[in-house]
Amino acid sequence: MAQLPEVERTTDVPCPIEQLWDDLIEGSLTGEWLGIIIEPRVGGDVTDVDRTMIGAVEEIVDGQRLTWTWRHPDGEPSQVTVTLEPGGDEWTTIHVVERMLPYEISHFPPIVASSLAA
Repeated sequence: MAQLPEVERTTDVPCPIEQLWDDLIEGSLTGEWLGIIIEPRVGGDVTDVDRTMIGAVEEIVDGQRLTWTWRHPDGEPSQVTVTLEPGGDEWTTIHVVERMLPYEISHFPPIVASSLAA
């Protein structure tokens, strides 16, 4: 199986990790970057304010990492992981990875309308 594409970005921000984590979880950071609102709990909704997205939070490691999976109804799914690392008292390294995920249909057989009528 071919490896699916991913995009990785790392940047240093002049902000303490605690403040950056609060901004990430409360939504001001994700809202500014991506225009999304995240319900900060595992299973919480990820909502795109500009278009319809289907998404959910998969993992929260308090103060360190936030992961969600999402997709546009007509698009391929991807997983986004934002990791924060302290770089000192006054700055933080942000590492963002978005990985495309395989689009899979469930293992259940399709339902055929003609078989329901019988």
